[in-house]
Amino acid sequence: RRSSVVCLLLRLRRSTARRDRERAARYCTAKQEPQAGVRPVWGSCVDLEEARSLTDDEWVHVRKHPQHSAKLLADSDLEPDVIAAIEQHHERWNGSGYPEGRKGDEISFFARIIALADTYHALLSKRPHRAALKPHEAVEFIVAYSGESFDPALTQIFARRTPQYPAGLVVKLSTGEVGIISNPNAGHIARPVVRICYEDGNAVAEPYDLDLSERECMTKLIVEVLL
Repeated sequence: RRSSVVCLLLRLRRSTARRDRERAARYCTAKQEPQAGVRPVWGSCVDLEEARSLTDDEWVHVRKHPQHSAKLLADSDLEPDVIAAIEQHHERWNGSGYPEGRKGDEISFFARIIALADTYHALLSKRPHRAALKPHEAVEFIVAYSGESFDPALTQIFARRTPQYPAGLVVKLSTGEVGIISNPNAGHIARPVVRICYEDGNAVAEPYDLDLSERECMTKLIVEVLL
């Protein structure tokens, strides 16, 4: 999990100011270290792999883990703004998060980025109570909560930078063609390049690429992810 979140943080940092990119780099370095605070805080009290809802007591316990993690890191060589980002990464834009119910710009800038990356990875991961979401479903979920759970400006950067349809997926278009994503077309939200292999259920003699970001393809929509 650590490496997945770090990759997303690095992708987002390319779109931020130099000062914030430097802070991102420091946090990414910290993220490579063993997860401080998770097991010491949860221990054997909470099993997140059980197919059941947490009890009220367990939920209270889990909501304390950002503060406990920050305390464990207080004597480390991490800078205060990095520790603040760790402590606040479960805060939400509208104040509905924890542990302090911060909202908007009260939340560390970098904690807002971590919230996006952490949520995206969680949605792509299988859980006892649900199947893993596909990338386009996870991005759609996050965009839907822009301005509620997530910083709207950062959400737009995230949506542009994160491929909703990664290379290799097999998709069906609204006009009946079936093909493989050959280029995610980063920067064009939900408009990848699709290598068409089937038309009307029949294999084409020579596969060809359709760039869904081009004007002539704007009416073609991805309606199903087959593989």
